[in-house]
Amino acid sequence: MPGNTSSIPASFCTSEIGHCATTSSWARGCVGSTVQHFAAAHIGGELSARAVVTANYERKGHRFVELDVLVYAGQKTPIARIGHIAIYRPRQLTGTA
Repeated sequence: MPGNTSSIPASFCTSEIGHCATTSSWARGCVGSTVQHFAAAHIGGELSARAVVTANYERKGHRFVELDVLVYAGQKTPIARIGHIAIYRPRQLTGTA
């Protein structure tokens, strides 16, 4: 129903990076996400997520992390699966600039 649901923002995944990977104080940069929706998230509803790091690598001096995130309404109803890629340490902080 319009006005009663919301989509899952990429920032929700980015917040999971802090739980799954060692990060610097640098604001983590989203490279991309793919989202598969199973159900609507209701405004005011509680969301939770479980994430698994599927890759952690260096490319052109940047450190990347890939996550497979399952988002739940409450603790039990899966509403989305998100593949997320982010830079968690830019080359300027790794000394390879």
